[in-house]
Amino acid sequence: MKLYADATPRFATQLALDALLVGWVVLWIWVGNTVHDGTMELAGPGERTAASATSLSESMGDAGRYLEDVPLVGGGIAAPFEQASDASQALADAGESTVRAVERLAFWLGLSIAVIPILVVATRYVPGRVRFVREATAAQRYVDGPADLELFALRAMAHQPLSVLGRVTDDPVGAWRRGDAAVVERLARLELAQHGLRPPAPRRTSAPPIPPPPPHPPTAAGS
Repeated sequence: MKLYADATPRFATQLALDALLVGWVVLWIWVGNTVHDGTMELAGPGERTAASATSLSESMGDAGRYLEDVPLVGGGIAAPFEQASDASQALADAGESTVRAVERLAFWLGLSIAVIPILVVATRYVPGRVRFVREATAAQRYVDGPADLELFALRAMAHQPLSVLGRVTDDPVGAWRRGDAAVVERLARLELAQHGLRPPAPRRTSAPPIPPPPPHPPTAAGS
């Protein structure tokens, strides 16, 4: 998989934009967490109310159960304490409901504040980035030798504007048919630049072996 272009300016631009995207995501995640924590502070009174009411309800319930054991008047004395215990428990339930509502608000508020800016930028940047990676990875498979320049030169004649082709040669098709290496390379570079690729390095051809020198004819003795 080819993630970045070979050309230094485009590579630096892609790397900088990727870093900015990561920084943008981290920034808004931090902002979302900050908003979430700030909103959760609203749950403090509800938590304290629920804790106090629960404690009061338990105390009133214990007192009512203790007074029920008093002979003759135990039931009548315990009734108000039981009612107070029920009222305190209802207050505790209301406090817990408030806490749960604040938790839901904090979660969705923090999530929306973080996700919306991230999605706005990501939906504009990521598709083009993925398209480059897909096209560059596919094109890289064909860049393995000078012969492949003809393929990219042909694609350049099909994709590049006529004004761009005119700056290379007045007869690009004729030059391609004649196998003009200089023109083919210039055309191929146009298409390769679209994919952020460099042309393949020229292949080194091994020099033919040097034949050994012919043997000298024997000389006559004494000559």
